[in-house]
Amino acid sequence: MSSFKKKKVYLIGAGKVGSSFAYEFIKKKYALKYISERHLKKHKAFLSDLKKKKIICSEHIESEFVKDADVIFIMVQDANILHVINNIKSFKLDFKNKLIFHISGSLSSDVFKVLKIANTNCASIHPIQTFNEVTKNSSLVENIYFGIEGGSKAVSYAKSIVKDFNSNYITVDKKKKYLYHIASIISSNYLIALVFSASKIIKEIGGDEKKTYKIFEPIIKNTLSNIDTHGIVKSLTGPIERNDIGIIEKHIKELKKMKPGMAELYMNFGLITTELSYRKKSINKTDKTKLENLMKKYLRD
Repeated sequence: MSSFKKKKVYLIGAGKVGSSFAYEFIKKKYALKYISERHLKKHKAFLSDLKKKKIICSEHIESEFVKDADVIFIMVQDANILHVINNIKSFKLDFKNKLIFHISGSLSSDVFKVLKIANTNCASIHPIQTFNEVTKNSSLVENIYFGIEGGSKAVSYAKSIVKDFNSNYITVDKKKKYLYHIASIISSNYLIALVFSASKIIKEIGGDEKKTYKIFEPIIKNTLSNIDTHGIVKSLTGPIERNDIGIIEKHIKELKKMKPGMAELYMNFGLITTELSYRKKSINKTDKTKLENLMKKYLRD
């Protein structure tokens, strides 16, 4: 067994994200010794699996677990991270030889400063993935990217586990952690919001909004496939890329009749799409300016 796998792991928070990590640690034979999760009793199958592997569980953060562990992962929601850190701080333990991580996409490893632990031993490791339920699916943390930031020893350990998860990583500047998180939100949450917006239009034309994804699934999947194959810019199609300014203005006028926000969504994304079209060289600078002026005019109205 690799030396990094022999380090005793304490996982604080085993909900949607933590459960995936737990199963991956078990599958890859890490020394996962302790788990604290306040809602553990609600997930009987998960708790049963942990007990079978002789992992010691608790609903509360335990000082004995912190003291014995070599590596501590805080896998709670962002709003609760500082509470967990302050709880750990109250134990007044020696953190000299421990590594500590959190998985927040927005917070940096600076949050650990209150523990008076060496900067080199702290890091954040954020999975660029979506987790919507407590799961047995450890593959959610396999073959993905992680955003890593922090001190050298902790980052070295993080890179080792990422490699072991058959995944990859990007190094994040702690000062730009919020921007990094925004990119993740746009790629996931806002994609859902876009499909939801399409569902509103489907309803407006008398269709079944519940079938929105099924209706647009082929075009969504093929678009993503094109991006993978040809890149973002070359995958662009549509009226802006064709410089069909008449159609675009009719779209805007129709959307203006709907609830507030739909036309603004179309135009704000239209401005971004105009930039993409110019980069693709589908439109020239004059066309770009005309399209931008059109959308900005309606955005001001």
